[in-house]
Amino acid sequence: MNTLTRSASDRVIAGVCGGLAQYFRMDPLLVRILFLIFGIMTGMGVVAYLLLWVLVPAEHATFATRDEMVRQNVNEMRERAQHLGREAGDAVDNTWSTSREIGNRFLYVGAALVVIGLIVLLRNLGLLVWLNRLWPLALIALGVLILVNRAKGQA
Repeated sequence: MNTLTRSASDRVIAGVCGGLAQYFRMDPLLVRILFLIFGIMTGMGVVAYLLLWVLVPAEHATFATRDEMVRQNVNEMRERAQHLGREAGDAVDNTWSTSREIGNRFLYVGAALVVIGLIVLLRNLGLLVWLNRLWPLALIALGVLILVNRAKGQA
């Protein structure tokens, strides 16, 4: 019988989509797209992914108890988040140190898109109900920050 596990070979973050694709005999890209759609529209794709990451064992992993498996998965999640945080920090440090290059203008656009996407996600999850009135101020503040940084670089 086919059991649900997180894929070790077909993984982007934790192997959840790859494992689901193997279990349901589907294309992993389709599963990833479905998670993305549910994540953007309702935020439930993110919640479901995180829950599956915690509750579904990794492929070829053995655990004495279910509690041990959950504990190991949570530790894996923490380590992955720390690793991604370090990579993001290094990327930002490297980009800011060479911010006078023309190609780095896209950093500002990318950062703005990430912030806007995070705000929309939190709002869809119901965590930022008050955001309906404050998001224009946040966009204005981000724009002013970008203009001030550019002005300092040209002076």
